[in-house]
Amino acid sequence: MATEEDLGDGHKADYYSDYLTSHGLRDGQPENEYELDDPMPFPRTRFPPDQVNALHANSDRDSSQLAQHHTLGPRHNQASPGDHIHDGVSSKNLGQWVVWSGANASWTAATTNPAIGTHGVIEGKYCKIGTRVEYRFTLVAGSDTTFGTGGWLFALPFPAVLPGPNTMGPALGSCHAFQGGNANFTGVVCFNDANHVFIVSHAVANSWQSNTPVTWAANSNNLFGFTIVYESTS
Repeated sequence: MATEEDLGDGHKADYYSDYLTSHGLRDGQPENEYELDDPMPFPRTRFPPDQVNALHANSDRDSSQLAQHHTLGPRHNQASPGDHIHDGVSSKNLGQWVVWSGANASWTAATTNPAIGTHGVIEGKYCKIGTRVEYRFTLVAGSDTTFGTGGWLFALPFPAVLPGPNTMGPALGSCHAFQGGNANFTGVVCFNDANHVFIVSHAVANSWQSNTPVTWAANSNNLFGFTIVYESTS
């Protein structure tokens, strides 16, 4: 095993030997014979940020117990993505919710697309850790919202790993709708393909659309939303 890391400025550091020595571990001991109990074995103040960034850019992220990247847990396969910097200010927070709205959080239909209009609101938010994606979608109709024709489709923020030959598969999450101030409706969200989902209700033949599970009208008392969790392809 190589014991030196290039810091990017002509200097090298023997992290592996230093760590084994400081923890009383024999140099050359197989990695799977001990567990790391220190989530940050190398002090963050040992090198300035530019050298830390250079080290991380060339380090092994997750195949070793001594991987240099931040970890989500003590095991070597729990490393976080490397798309961040180490300036102590703008480093990415794991589990952060990201707004995904406008044209991104698209709402379409099989025949004629609906339109949210200028007075309606669509908002999507997602949280992605590794390949696990949690996605929340909310729609509030406005006075100029139109509902299209044919089954509705909702875009996903990241392409999904489909469950098998039957893409409908298991339900990804639940949907709740409130129509006209008079009634509540529930449904479940299923894959249409790797980039879109649709909504179905119990004992209703068609997926949700302009007249299913109710005839929708353009006013702010018509709203619905769903939360799903799925596995992304990257």
